[in-house]
Amino acid sequence: MIFDAWDCEEAKKRIKLARRALDRSPLCADAWTLLAQEAGSPAAARDLFVMGVEAGQLALGKTSFRDMTGEFWGFIETRPYMRARGGLALALLELGETDAAIGHLRAMLELNPNDNQGIRYVLLGTLLDREATDEVVALLDVYDADYSPYWAYTRLLLAFRAGKGAETATRRLLSDAVKINRHVPGLLLRPDPPPEFDAPYITVGDEDEAADYVVACGAAWRRTPGAIDWLASLVARPARAPAIQRRPRKASEPR
Repeated sequence: MIFDAWDCEEAKKRIKLARRALDRSPLCADAWTLLAQEAGSPAAARDLFVMGVEAGQLALGKTSFRDMTGEFWGFIETRPYMRARGGLALALLELGETDAAIGHLRAMLELNPNDNQGIRYVLLGTLLDREATDEVVALLDVYDADYSPYWAYTRLLLAFRAGKGAETATRRLLSDAVKINRHVPGLLLRPDPPPEFDAPYITVGDEDEAADYVVACGAAWRRTPGAIDWLASLVARPARAPAIQRRPRKASEPR
């Protein structure tokens, strides 16, 4: 029923199928998640996501958490719970309940350090908004092999903030960042918001990936005196992006 609901384009039918699924099994976390995504307000969504998280916990049982922690997403039966908890974190952020959201995001990364849902990107943007520089650096170090604009351009920003903008190592960071995604500087320099994309996947190296970064982290650049002008002075004709790949959008899959 949930698979049918995900494929259904009509909201009323999706909701009806989700409710039928819950009639069959109140522990169907994905049904609660679908209802949360159709909710009329962030508060209503939060409450439904909470139901989904609780349902997922009960469905999995304590033994599963004990045995599967560290590679959670690798077990298919954990995914409804993880989808619900990711949705809950996003709803809490929208409501301004940032501490609670960060707690969920960190817990999800402990359950699944491989982070198939892109939780680390949500956490990074949230920590940047709080100006929690030490925590940002710690997160960057944990995923030091990450090859995304989130990591590359945030490292660049931190280097500028540390007064290292003129250093050769920082120029190297810029070169690496532009190779990862050449669209980010242009979107940061625009006075208007980045374009919106509604596809279920982000195209690695393309403008939708750059827009995703700017939405989450652009404010940190703008709060840093001189950062945008410094970036503009260095970026001329960036290199072409790497070969196109695709990765799921953060936290909210499936869409």
